[in-house]
Amino acid sequence: MLALVTTGLALPAGNRRAPVVDHVTSVAHGVARAGFTTTVGGAFELVGFEWQGVQAAEFELRAQHGGRWTRWTAVDGSPSEGPDGRSREHHDRTTAGPVWVGTDVKRVQVRVATGALRDLKIHALHTAPNTSRSWVGTPAGADPARPDIVSRAGWGADESWKTCAPEYAPAVRFAVLHHTVTANDYKPEDVPRILQGIYQFHTKVNRWCDVGYNAFIDRFGRAWEGRFGGLDRPVIGAHAGGFNSGSVGVAMLGDFTSTAVSDATRYGLRVFLDWKLALHLIDPRSRPVVTPVAFDGSNFPADVPVAIDAISTHRDLDATACPGDFGARIVELLRQEVQADILNNVPEPLAGWRPVAGGPALLVLDQLGGLYPAGSQPSVRHTAFWPRWPIARAAVRDGNGGYVLDGYGGVHPFGAAPPVNVTGYWSGWDIARGIARGAATASGWVLDGYGGLHPYGAAPPIANGPYWGGWDIARGVATNGARTGGYVLDGWGGVHPFGTAARVAYTGYWPGWDIARAIAVRPDGLSGWVLDGYGGLHPFGGAPSMTNGPYWGGWDIARGLVLTAEGNGGWVVDGWGGLHAFGDAPDVAASTTWAHLDVGATVL
Repeated sequence: MLALVTTGLALPAGNRRAPVVDHVTSVAHGVARAGFTTTVGGAFELVGFEWQGVQAAEFELRAQHGGRWTRWTAVDGSPSEGPDGRSREHHDRTTAGPVWVGTDVKRVQVRVATGALRDLKIHALHTAPNTSRSWVGTPAGADPARPDIVSRAGWGADESWKTCAPEYAPAVRFAVLHHTVTANDYKPEDVPRILQGIYQFHTKVNRWCDVGYNAFIDRFGRAWEGRFGGLDRPVIGAHAGGFNSGSVGVAMLGDFTSTAVSDATRYGLRVFLDWKLALHLIDPRSRPVVTPVAFDGSNFPADVPVAIDAISTHRDLDATACPGDFGARIVELLRQEVQADILNNVPEPLAGWRPVAGGPALLVLDQLGGLYPAGSQPSVRHTAFWPRWPIARAAVRDGNGGYVLDGYGGVHPFGAAPPVNVTGYWSGWDIARGIARGAATASGWVLDGYGGLHPYGAAPPIANGPYWGGWDIARGVATNGARTGGYVLDGWGGVHPFGTAARVAYTGYWPGWDIARAIAVRPDGLSGWVLDGYGGLHPFGGAPSMTNGPYWGGWDIARGLVLTAEGNGGWVVDGWGGLHAFGDAPDVAASTTWAHLDVGATVL
């Protein structure tokens, strides 16, 4: 026979703004099995459960409002939400909730749907209303992309409830989406009370160091700070067992098992993830390889590397239904939207970028004009960027900066490079194909699709270059060591001298097949390599063959080529922005890549 024992525990808040009272009903002298039902009375807004052991269970819950009972709500109790198995916060107990049941509730009825639960306790939580109306977040720091986020102080977190200092991962590598399985009809002023109840439950019942989630998004689209330690830092939460380190846990306030996510919530998620993932240089559609740690409810074995989505749902990682069927439905579109948002913001500065000390300094140009640093290269000043308009075609270094070429022939300085006058400009006509430096600073030539070379700055006109009038077949240009001449590359792989450059023999030529993508000249001014769309490197002028470069047979994804200062190797950039070393060049990681998007333009 089961007996019920009810106690009341007052938990005073140090700031006196939102005290929480927890009325605990214990099921004694037995095991609560499926079918066990009881009614709890009192004044409360949230209900949660705890029991001994690491085992799953399901509950059903309904509340009485004004003499009428609500529909039964399913509550999932799973060990999948919480700290990792080896964490200092791990305990041999399982909990469910707390579930927001609304205000002015006097009675709630609960029943065990599945499970056999020893030492079951029912927590009925009352949080006092917060009379403040200042729940509008304030941006922190200098990063203009940071959204408004209501701080812990803003929702009344009592910092004395924390039991240990925050822990930090080496980096944030992915985000995990959750829902709190609370009612969806709360009012704006209810949110601080909901967060107070979750915070109390996580620290006092679950006995975690702090609230488990890093951030919350309410149904009005507002973002709220969760776990202490700094939202701009890689704080380790307690939200996805086995996958807490290196993740940011974002919980939607509500139950999306059978209810659609509101447009406001989805937009709030999008804005928050725009900032958070961009800050940590995460491609939202990438699949980072991570190594989960031991956890009973994980979908994956411990210590075995696995590729996961950069924006994952909790159910992707652990044995749980979270964030509900409707919550899971928004994720693929969310990945695409966040990726597009980040891509279409000028990377100046690239907020989370930290150049390495020494080594190569590279820049990757995307088709929107964004210049992304790699290696020891710091972020650079942009003078041109075209959101959602892939019109950037090429770029070249010059002194402490350089120039980006648009498809109309515009030459735009970056870094410390000065503006220049151009002789070729075709407004509304996407015909510019390449750019190369001249002998003097801030000078060079723009290549059009017909092979025409148009000087900018103090570069002289070119009279002896190739020309295919009316045939858009020129694909790249590179100058020789003295920069008084160079070579034009056609789409079939032909290498054509101009200026003082001599004719050279080339090894890659594909008549009728427009597959050549880039050309680079070694310091001798007479040799180099042609890059094909599959990543193949074809020597000309006596350059050695390269056998250690990238190759994507049948996939036209290689986009640009740059050499080391010695010219015995270099790097290929693919359309996703990835960098691939060849020859004696060292590996250099790109600061940002764009999975599934062919937006890379060149590397310099």
